Amino acid sequence: MTDNILPPKAVASNSPNSSSENDRTNMSLRFASLVVLGAAATFGWTIWVVVTQFSKWESMLETHFAAIVGLPGAAAAAFALVVFLRQTDGPIEFEFLGFKFKGASGQVAMWVICFWAIAGAIKLVW
Repeated sequence: MTDNILPPKAVASNSPNSSSENDRTNMSLRFASLVVLGAAATFGWTIWVVVTQFSKWESMLETHFAAIVGLPGAAAAAFALVVFLRQTDGPIEFEFLGFKFKGASGQVAMWVICFWAIAGAIKLVW
């Protein structure tokens, strides 16, 4: 009599909602795979261009180093500052120029302020 009882996992997989959930999961995995492959291809192409044609880009890199390297670095530093600040202290909430920022808007506004400050410092020093 107990041979006819299916395990709970098998019963759950036969429910009508599980096939649509599996389809969504498969589609999400396919999309994520395409994004990762596209990023890897772009990265590989960029490395190839830099290695094979660096002499053409060298003068531009020397002239505009702060813009080419400094600003993306400032964006990454501002992102890291905002993310780590939120993890150590909870959600970011602050008031600036009469505006109140809470939750996600607080993070975005804090990122913009940090980015402007770091970019301004790069401009002053460079």
